[in-house]
Amino acid sequence: MRMTGTGPFTRAHVTYITVLTVVSTVWLAALLITEPRLVQHPIQHHGIAIVTFLVLAVASRLMAFPVAGTGSFGLDTSIYVATLLTLGVGPAILIVVATMLLRGGLDWMRRAYRGTRWPVPVSLARLLFGPMLTGAGISVLGLVASPEAFALQMKSHAVLAVGLFLATTAGLIIPQFALIIMSYRLNGIPWRTLTRDVLWPGLAAELAFVPMGFALAYSYRDRDPPTLIALGVSYVIFAYVFRRMWRSRESLREQARELEVVEEAGRAASSTLDIEEIGRRIGISLLAAIDRAQGVVLTVVTSEAGAGRHLVRAVDRRHKPGVIAAVRHSIVADFDADPDTLPEIEATPAETASTGPVISLALTGPDHAPTPGWLSVVLRPGSRLQDSDRRLCERLARQASIAVANWRLYTMATEDGLTGLFVRRYVDARVREEYERSTRSGGSFGLLMIDVDNLKTVNDRYGHPSGDRLLQAVAAAIRASVRGMDVPGRWGGDEFALLVPEMGLEEGTAVAHRLSNEVGLRSFQVGTAMVIPSVCIGVAAYPECTAADPAALVAVADQALYVAKKSGSKGRVVVAEATRPLPALRSGGLDAPAPEPSGPLDDAADR
Repeated sequence: MRMTGTGPFTRAHVTYITVLTVVSTVWLAALLITEPRLVQHPIQHHGIAIVTFLVLAVASRLMAFPVAGTGSFGLDTSIYVATLLTLGVGPAILIVVATMLLRGGLDWMRRAYRGTRWPVPVSLARLLFGPMLTGAGISVLGLVASPEAFALQMKSHAVLAVGLFLATTAGLIIPQFALIIMSYRLNGIPWRTLTRDVLWPGLAAELAFVPMGFALAYSYRDRDPPTLIALGVSYVIFAYVFRRMWRSRESLREQARELEVVEEAGRAASSTLDIEEIGRRIGISLLAAIDRAQGVVLTVVTSEAGAGRHLVRAVDRRHKPGVIAAVRHSIVADFDADPDTLPEIEATPAETASTGPVISLALTGPDHAPTPGWLSVVLRPGSRLQDSDRRLCERLARQASIAVANWRLYTMATEDGLTGLFVRRYVDARVREEYERSTRSGGSFGLLMIDVDNLKTVNDRYGHPSGDRLLQAVAAAIRASVRGMDVPGRWGGDEFALLVPEMGLEEGTAVAHRLSNEVGLRSFQVGTAMVIPSVCIGVAAYPECTAADPAALVAVADQALYVAKKSGSKGRVVVAEATRPLPALRSGGLDAPAPEPSGPLDDAADR
């Protein structure tokens, strides 16, 4: 488990590399303090050779390429072995430490430039781990593999010299690989990844450079500077070629990973028409693919009135206000969007400052024309935008555009443009589904028919825009009074319907009274007049109200609504009697016969 304060590493990994680094450092310090001639003597007598091997090692190390996410791999082991067998332990340790520290320092600066910050103790442990561990390995090998022994074998039998070089290389590579792979394992990297990305390619590359390392040692022993220089240049060129091949391989793998993420997100998003679920799935995909992402926001315009919604997915819920504020500012600044169409959120200055750069991309339709929607990714503070991040976001934005376009088409077919509730056709279909389900399983469901009081009067007195506001106020009250599983819809004109699954007459009546009270709270002002909405409601339920088919149940609820309207009282709730084929109605607790409507209801269908 990764712990706070260790960066992208586990506590076990950090402890492991810290212990090995301290032990290796103490060992090297003790060795050089007790035997300073190991370094002094070669520097005095072989200074040019040390500089030559150092330059060659640094050039090769600069060709190192990243592996397993947080490490790097260089093809310079053969140079260290050649230095050990020609100049001795001291110069080899000096070159190893200097070369790896230089490369580690450059990696540290590159991370700082990109905004990737590790805790300082962890960065120091990672910086010193490689050079100290390799230096300690070189010092141990120097006890059995000396320049004198190598020179003697080269004079007596070249095959023995080759064998000594191979044995020394294996003695350095095998323990080093074992210790490094253990550190990766402690950081949670699976064996399959280590085998594929570190072990086999690393061993193959090291073996490929062994002949050139031996040639370097051989040419130095023969004091052949031109050959040494030519081999050194060739070594660096081959290291560069390996680096380019590795980067090309990693680039192809990165593209394959991006395509996999895009395909998965597109498949997930296209499998649903729920905009909340679309935003959630795209957010999960982007947060998993961009490790520096702090939050993902899918912004869509949800109605003809231009009201917008932010669908947010954040690593930490506490960051949501800051993420939304950063995205809103980005959309307004980069796309000249109307701020009134974007919902605002209260965010403190500290929350706003706790976010990093924002990538915002406009959603486009099938003809590549912009649509009122954006996909945004907010990075952590101090992070820098990378081309791979934007490329991935662009691909996912195209998938999001398709999903949002499908949702818009579905919304146009199932939702009323004025109120945002479902259209009659959809509610009717759901009533049939609930009727069939309840018939099979013995369940129950309720149906409320709702009529808006005085809509015609408001239209005639204050104009149709005020009538629209009245309908929208009632619709908002209905939404506030129902569960997520309920189905509220506009039945037509000033009538609404509400399907409440798994409820009987008693529960449906409670919903009706709660809804009626909520409607009364949605008053609004038109000029100097105050409009106070009210509704009449008819309640029916299956199977309590016997009905041969769904249409019969709708007729029962409609009859109850008719009685409520004819009573002349605003906010009236009338409940149909239970278990009667042609139900009588009870109004305010008193039984009354069902009326026979002789003409259009009071102000039904006036819109």
